[in-house]
Formats: sequence, structure tokens, C-alpha cells
Amino acid sequence: MRIRDFVVGQPAYLLESRHGWAEGTDRIKRVVVLKVGRVYVTVDSDGRRFASSVGQNPFLCEAFPIVEPAKLFLTYEDAVDEIEREALVKKINNASRSRVYCCTLAQLKQIERMLFPDE
Repeated sequence: MRIRDFVVGQPAYLLESRHGWAEGTDRIKRVVVLKVGRVYVTVDSDGRRFASSVGQNPFLCEAFPIVEPAKLFLTYEDAVDEIEREALVKKINNASRSRVYCCTLAQLKQIERMLFPDE
């Protein structure tokens, strides 16, 4: 995601980090882009600013978060996909070793190719 993909006046979608009460798509808030600069995109949610994130992420990261940074998306669907991605990452991270040991050699090789494509 690049800063120049955003246009002043267009809607964008803010995905807040978890705050206990907000789960799933309740974490998504529609905002309006106020300013697009060289370094930041500013939205109408208290003038919050977002900058490019590292990697090929489909979002911009909040520049000066108070707690966990929020993420800014061009579309609602991208924000929903990110919620699903976060859930899958959490599920995979919490997989017990017994589940890994139950995988066949072919399954483990496939997982290795996906997680470590350059090795």
C-alpha cells in the first residue's frame, strides 16, 4: 500500500487494534481522508496520521499510536480480510506441537515451502 493510493475526500477504513469490547468487524470505522502528503495520510478521526508500513501490506500504519497502531485500508473488504488474517496467524501460532507432529512429511514440506520460500 502506498500513500499516493489515497485521495483527499475519499472514504477509507480504519481497523483499530483490539480494545476488549470491539471484536470482528466492529473494529472497522469508516473515515474520510483529509490530507495526503509525502510521508503521511491524515484522516478525520482526530487528525490521526498514517504512514507506509514495512513489506507488501495492504494498509498504512498509524504513525504515532498511543497503544497498538491502527491500520488504514482503501476498502472495507481489505479490512475484513486483515481481521481474518490476524485470526489465522493467532490460530497457527497457538497450534500445539502434537498437531505438527501429526503432519505427514508431504504436509510438512508444503508448509516449509510456504513459510520459507527462499531457503
